[in-house]
Amino acid sequence: MFTYPPYNAELATELIDHLRDVAPYIIIDCVSTIATDILSAVALMEADSVLRLVNCDLKSISYLSSQLPLLRDNKWDADKQYKVASNVKTNEASENIEQVMGNVTFKIPHSDELENQVLAGDLFRELALKDSRGFRKEIERISKEVFGI
Repeated sequence: MFTYPPYNAELATELIDHLRDVAPYIIIDCVSTIATDILSAVALMEADSVLRLVNCDLKSISYLSSQLPLLRDNKWDADKQYKVASNVKTNEASENIEQVMGNVTFKIPHSDELENQVLAGDLFRELALKDSRGFRKEIERISKEVFGI
């Protein structure tokens, strides 16, 4: 059973257009199965910029490898995609992600503090610990590059 009424590409485009009238920046968290999700597909096609985040674990890399032929299609406009290695842990070979994704624009390091906030359901608390400094700096870099802020 669906919680939302079914929609098509035209309605998804209309939604995004109306959101653009309301807010200067729109962030749409797309599902990874873009071939079967109309809103995600339209959002990727209509976006000014796309952050493609991938964890450096084997499961994420394997899934990305299976999706790359679809993502390389011209309708997804690869020039507006920022490739991001996300939640990079010290024991993971983050350099290997570039073999799959190509050049990675950003590498967001893992933060134990943020992970604990997620587990506690407390995402609005400020990140204050030293271990989160790299995470905060990379998010600032992304904000400047992608949003100009």
